[in-house]
Amino acid sequence: MAGFSELIKSFGKTREYIRDFFVYGFKRRGDFRDRSSRTYDDEKRRAECWLGDCIRLDDSVRGRQVSISVDSAHIPENPLYQAYRAKSFTDRDIRLHFLLTDILSGTDEPLTVDEICDRLMEDYSADIGLQTVRNKLKEYTEEGIVQTISSGNKKLYALSPDTLESFTEQFPGLPEALAFFSEAPGFGIAGNTLLRAGGMKNEHFFMKHNYLMHTLEDEVLLELLTAASQKSTAVITTAGEYERYSTGEEKEVTVLPMQAAVSVQTGRRFLSAYVPEENDFRSYRLDFIREVRQGEPCGEYDRISEDYRRALHRCFGVRFDRPAGDVAPLVLTVSAGKYEDFIRQRLIREKRCGTFEEPGDGLYRLTFDVNDVDEVMRWARTLICRTVSIEGGTEALREQYADDIRRMYDMYGGDADDAVQ
Repeated sequence: MAGFSELIKSFGKTREYIRDFFVYGFKRRGDFRDRSSRTYDDEKRRAECWLGDCIRLDDSVRGRQVSISVDSAHIPENPLYQAYRAKSFTDRDIRLHFLLTDILSGTDEPLTVDEICDRLMEDYSADIGLQTVRNKLKEYTEEGIVQTISSGNKKLYALSPDTLESFTEQFPGLPEALAFFSEAPGFGIAGNTLLRAGGMKNEHFFMKHNYLMHTLEDEVLLELLTAASQKSTAVITTAGEYERYSTGEEKEVTVLPMQAAVSVQTGRRFLSAYVPEENDFRSYRLDFIREVRQGEPCGEYDRISEDYRRALHRCFGVRFDRPAGDVAPLVLTVSAGKYEDFIRQRLIREKRCGTFEEPGDGLYRLTFDVNDVDEVMRWARTLICRTVSIEGGTEALREQYADDIRRMYDMYGGDADDAVQ
């Protein structure tokens, strides 16, 4: 029977578990119905090995619940980066890596693949096939570790002169820049890896509002941005929270990636994409995307991109699809005092695609003709004590807003006999 190992072959499954512990939290073994108990135990042990003191265990009547608890304002490094450093290698791969770098660093002249194979045998008695060495050199060339030089019909290989040490000497402020971008959102694992490779640490920057779980989506985001840069489609495998924990169902969708969007309210990241099958635009939460496969180039990408830019003018948040039924533009009237110009400035700053008017007498009117007025209402609730009237939208939405007001009145000082005063 194979023993437990911290190392992993595929990051996808591990990302699922760590994301569930960190983002959703407080999961019991029984909540992972589509996985065996042994798989759950192994993934939990890996998370405990990587994240150490960040793991929190709570015992309740439902059983032992696992979550990850960390204050981003008090740590110099995102602890979730540890999951990226657990990829397993075969003995042959790791041996060949060090032998190739040793051979190429020990010569001033570029070598052919045949010469490299000869030196592997002469210096290290390593009988490694020509095709294996060629494939490894091709991989290192794509990653920038090795550069190729054409000499007639021959292809020569040499170590790339672009090293962290050379860049540090050329750009004196590079360590500080790496320290900042190692914790800034968006592929911070790259900056963190370079810091560690140079024996450096982040000793300058602490992010108070740092969405640590974004790093778990970076692998997916990279594939989507690659497809967008190549103007090609992508096949994404999605599963919402309900499907993942109840039925384990997944859904494959072919999309044309347009843009990555970040919610300023929740910090969640979304993919905005065109769905050819529906001939419409949709948004997908990145933490619900399990896998991405590159698709085919799209000859109409530029035209669809222009349509997307126009569609953005009707998006208050990330929703592109308009609800069924009659939806009128939402008109929100807000009041502010004589010396409360900051309210006016806030409305102008946060109205996004809405229109702003000043009818007078300290009143401000905002009109939103958007796809999903519910997204506007979530923002409008932050102005609840200054709202004079709400018109348009849908009747159900207005009734829900009025019902929320009544419930708050009953709870905080109304006539109802409530324990909260």
